[in-house]
Amino acid sequence: SIIAAEGLHAVTLRRVARELGLSEAQAHNYFRRRTDLLVAVARRELDAMDAARQSEVERGHDNQTRVTLSTIAYLRQVAQRGVLIQVLLNSAEVRAALRAEREAQRAAATDRMTERLTQRYGVEDDRARAATIILTSVCLRAGRLIAEGKAPLPMAERLSLAIVTAGNRA
Repeated sequence: SIIAAEGLHAVTLRRVARELGLSEAQAHNYFRRRTDLLVAVARRELDAMDAARQSEVERGHDNQTRVTLSTIAYLRQVAQRGVLIQVLLNSAEVRAALRAEREAQRAAATDRMTERLTQRYGVEDDRARAATIILTSVCLRAGRLIAEGKAPLPMAERLSLAIVTAGNRA
């Protein structure tokens, strides 16, 4: 709530502790530094987004439905949580702290999709990987535009789904 109301610069352990009715010393029992707190908030938000997206994906019975559900769920989560996540990830200290684990998660997700495309549909590995990266980038960029207030959710959903659906068919 502090970030939403006043920006990242307003977040200090002292301020958070005061808002929660704790002493600053008690806050330091949970988080050694301000950066640790910000990283924990970013992880919480990213994990919640991913859990909501995964929950939607599991409802799909075929690849096309799963991709559609994943795209819609991601964009809707960004509309709900994206501003906070963008603010946090625009912080160099938070981005640096999360870089390795986010890259590992991204690589694992790309590997899963690539494997699915090669095994189920016989797509060559290089093509499957390139398609996965390109189509994922479309969704991520649409999400960023939503979070920045530069694109309305309905338009981003329509365009992203059209591109992702056509890309998967191709």
